[in-house]
Amino acid sequence: MKKTVLSILLAGQLILSLATVGFAATDQVTYHIGGISPVGYLLDDDTSRVDFRDSADDHFYIQYGETLYFPLLNNGAVLSASESQLQARAQQLADEREADQAYLDSLAGDLETAQRNLNNAINAALLSRGLISADINSLLTAIEAETGTDPEKIAAQIAELREDLARQQEKLDQALALDSAAQQASKQAQEAVSLAEAELAVLLDLAPAVQQRDQLKAQHEALEEAILDSGALLEDAEDEMQDASVTTASLETDRDALAKQIRETDEQIDDLLSALPDPILPGRSSSEYFESSYQDYLDARETYLLLLNEGALDSGVGDYLDDPAPDSDNYERETTDYGDAIRLLLSDFLGIGDCGRDGVVTARQLASVLEETGPADAEPDPDGPLYARLEYLLGQKKAVDEQLLLSRRRDAIASGLEDLIAEQQEVAGQIADLDQQIADLTQQVPSLSLDPQQLESDELGDPGDSWEESSLIGEQRDHIFDLQEEYDARKAEQADTQADLEEEQSVYHEISSRLAALTDPDAPSALTRATRLRQNYPFLAFSDRFRAVSSLDDLADGEVIGELEDLFDLFVNPISEADQAPESGSKFLEALRPYPSYLAAEEAYSYQLPRSAELARSADAAALAYQQAADGNPYPYVYENKAVDGVKLKSSWEEGKSYVDEILLVKKRYQNDDSYTGEIPSDYIYFVALKLKERDTTSPNPAELFGTISMRKSSRSDSLNQFDYEDVELEINLEIGYNHPEDTNLIPIEPATFYPDEDFDENDEESFDFEADGDSFYLADTRNQKKLVLGMNTDYDEEIGEHYAPQTETLFFWNGNGGSFNRTGYLYLAAPEDSFLYRVDEDGDLSPVDAEYDDSEECFVIRTRTIGRYVVSEVELDLITPYEEDPEEQVVVVITPEESEPSPPVYTPPSPSPGWSQGSRSDEEEAPVSASESEPSAPEPVSSSQQEPASSAPEELPAAAAATDISLPLLIGLSVAGALVLTLTVFLIIGAKSGKFRKQ
Repeated sequence: MKKTVLSILLAGQLILSLATVGFAATDQVTYHIGGISPVGYLLDDDTSRVDFRDSADDHFYIQYGETLYFPLLNNGAVLSASESQLQARAQQLADEREADQAYLDSLAGDLETAQRNLNNAINAALLSRGLISADINSLLTAIEAETGTDPEKIAAQIAELREDLARQQEKLDQALALDSAAQQASKQAQEAVSLAEAELAVLLDLAPAVQQRDQLKAQHEALEEAILDSGALLEDAEDEMQDASVTTASLETDRDALAKQIRETDEQIDDLLSALPDPILPGRSSSEYFESSYQDYLDARETYLLLLNEGALDSGVGDYLDDPAPDSDNYERETTDYGDAIRLLLSDFLGIGDCGRDGVVTARQLASVLEETGPADAEPDPDGPLYARLEYLLGQKKAVDEQLLLSRRRDAIASGLEDLIAEQQEVAGQIADLDQQIADLTQQVPSLSLDPQQLESDELGDPGDSWEESSLIGEQRDHIFDLQEEYDARKAEQADTQADLEEEQSVYHEISSRLAALTDPDAPSALTRATRLRQNYPFLAFSDRFRAVSSLDDLADGEVIGELEDLFDLFVNPISEADQAPESGSKFLEALRPYPSYLAAEEAYSYQLPRSAELARSADAAALAYQQAADGNPYPYVYENKAVDGVKLKSSWEEGKSYVDEILLVKKRYQNDDSYTGEIPSDYIYFVALKLKERDTTSPNPAELFGTISMRKSSRSDSLNQFDYEDVELEINLEIGYNHPEDTNLIPIEPATFYPDEDFDENDEESFDFEADGDSFYLADTRNQKKLVLGMNTDYDEEIGEHYAPQTETLFFWNGNGGSFNRTGYLYLAAPEDSFLYRVDEDGDLSPVDAEYDDSEECFVIRTRTIGRYVVSEVELDLITPYEEDPEEQVVVVITPEESEPSPPVYTPPSPSPGWSQGSRSDEEEAPVSASESEPSAPEPVSSSQQEPASSAPEELPAAAAATDISLPLLIGLSVAGALVLTLTVFLIIGAKSGKFRKQ
């Protein structure tokens, strides 16, 4: 009864769970289609993204072969969906997410429980593997014994078994002895390895200590040499000094005293000089003037004063000095000599050219100063005038400075010597500590017989030394390697003897069990053994037939015997780790009862996990949409695959239909969106892609494309968001043609329209360079030249290359677009002079060109007015017969009349509708989105410089297939039907186990 109720509850839970999954799989679209952006954008070839800063409005013309991308706008951006709608949807998905998470958690709990039960069964089976095999063998023996009927045969079996048991006992004893010896040998080998590894560990510990000691010894020796060198330098410094006993401090005191005297003497001189009414002229206070004008002044003054005191003079020097025009006859000679000496003195020392009576006083003051100072270049004299004393003091100070410098050098050497001695002592202490440390380490492995004092790093080696190094560490590693090999060999032998012992024991137990089953009257019966087997090992997945046996005949059934023999073969042999892994699906796991429950729980969880992740993503997107709408910054685009289910596109062209290649609905990455700067739910959005056809034309006149692209949506799974063609339309009004070149006089790779006076000048020799080949150029006469289309690339022509591959693999192409000038010019093609030049016609056939070669330009020169196609080969080609024409190919020749002379024919590829203008005729066509009948394409690669975090969406993806729509009723119906089938299966299993459906 309990099992029946449990099965009903289980079925009910499955129905509820499947229904929950069905409801969770309802429409998860957050942003429905509201319209198409009227602005088309171009693709950035470098990033493979639609560039929102490169729109069709930014270009004068749209190039042939371009694709314009018009973003799909969602209903929030176009129809202004209300915040309440977005809030209701966000809340609905949040509730569904919460319920789904609870269901996922319950599945995770079920899986965890099933995993735990399986692990318990695995561990129990591994631990009791020997017992299981023995019990099964005993049961098989008992069945065989109980089903036998011939007593003599049984007696013969007993006798034979006793003989076998005796022989097996001998084998078992031998196996025990061999196994014991192998264990002893393995133990000794292991101990040898352990000892060698301990010795290696000590050697590795010794290595840094020995290396450090060697370094310190080398440092100690270097310090010893430095101490000897410093001692010699100290002796040399003391020898250079006048008195080695003089200290630096006393010399500094003497220097300070001399410096003070020098300052005082300088101050005395400055005071005397400042007392003069006029300063002494620079350079005049020298011995030269002292010996002439100053000495003459002193002599004349002495003579004059002597006569003046004796009263022998009638005139004074003052009168003479004041006389503007003195007459020597009116003055005594001594007076005039004295006056002239005063004038000369004042003139030489003070620069006074004329002086009156006051000059006598000034000269007297000057003479007094000169007497005290003496000449500035006087010889040093400690008792002489001030300048002589100053020179003496300066000389004394210089001598003291020299001795002070030597003394300081001596002190520095002495101080460095003291530091070296202290450092040497410190190093010696460190060496002593390391000696003790090394001695302690060597005592740990007396087996190595190491001398700690004689051990050196070169002998010991480095910790990184391998077994190939000739060092103690390398040799020890080599020794360990040999010992490890020996240990591995002994271990293998032990494993072999252990396996032999187990095998002999197993055989012994098997014979013993069979003998006991035939001879022991108290041995349990086969039925009892079968019952105990089921009870003792509930984790084994016995068949229902074995679990239901009730008689010896049931046990002796062939299927039951086969099942028991299979289990015996499974558990009598070791079980590998690989067979124990849950994902292995091994026979060992299949023999365990919890294994099917684990597989069912794991499958249910794996099935639900991605669906829960998708629901979580949709709930997050809905919450983000509501938040953005509430903030006044709604997300404007459509990115969800389900939003484009059932979408079809229709185009109606009034003009230019032949220029349209195809119209697709694609999903691509985009960049540089300046209109919306908020958080984005996806890097990919949907676009209406309008792809234009490639055109090989040289006409500079643009073409017009005018019409409408409309969209219709009809989806069974999204009936609330359907719309018809007139509801979503996109007006197209484009001019298709070639734009201006980026640079003047530069013919680009892609054709461009050149305008006179804008892209080139009108000259008789106007040079045009090629973007594809910087060494080649075209020299044109552009007088009265009209606008024209020019382009040239150097792409390799695979078809021509394949035809001439047996002759050469080095072909270089110039592929001009066929644009022609009014007048003939000169085409310079850069190539080696010994190469061979050919013209390529519109059919791809080659013909040799007899062109001159310009050595200065290193170019072939071709006289032509057309930028055509040419190829150069390093070898002369054996030209191949022209290719056979396809009878279905259509060739249209367009001749463009020019003012001066006719242009050569220009080849135009076949077109579904020849002609460049469709007039005002209106053509409509309707087609489903191209991808609605196919699987999504793989993502396009992203360049290494623009990589972004990986996304689950593809790079370019057409709309999701309408054929994959599954309506909600269908999904729920399938879920319920599956649940009912599962419920019925559970009832049948429980009924079978309870015996209600067993045949009577």
